[in-house]
Amino acid sequence: EPLEVTRREVAVRSPDAGRRVITIARGSDDEVQVGMAVIGQTPGGPAALIGIVESVTQRSAAILLITDISSQISARTLHEQRASLGLLSGQWQRGSRLQLSQIDRSAPVTIGDPVVTAGLTGNLGLPLDLAAVPADIPIGSIDSITTSGQNQVAEIRPFADPDQVRYVWVILSHDD
Repeated sequence: EPLEVTRREVAVRSPDAGRRVITIARGSDDEVQVGMAVIGQTPGGPAALIGIVESVTQRSAAILLITDISSQISARTLHEQRASLGLLSGQWQRGSRLQLSQIDRSAPVTIGDPVVTAGLTGNLGLPLDLAAVPADIPIGSIDSITTSGQNQVAEIRPFADPDQVRYVWVILSHDD
């Protein structure tokens, strides 16, 4: 059951050296933990991943937006029943939003294909332990594709613009 964070509980933090982070007035007292997925919605669009809980106090949490250059999450493209794994990185500071890299060159991917979380992030040895991020959370769709060596790289348009989101949900992962 996701934890709803209302509009009054979302505070956009002033950019710390340009980092894309928002703060919410929910914390460990509300079972929020580092590495949990945060979803949001912009009018007319689906609920989609906008960030990951980066740090928590009793009553607040900082969420690193997926558009931030230090954000890295495992993701997969969906193309006619075939899923292809890649690494989703934030590109906001480079003038665009999201990039999916390390997609196998032979993988069938086309513009418009949806991209979702892969749920494997905890195994990738990334800077933030994201083991609490479930698979199959919508992220966005492919805008453009280029080939780089043995891989394909796709620019991704997020389904929910993290800069426009007014309230969010934290996915409280409970180990069974």
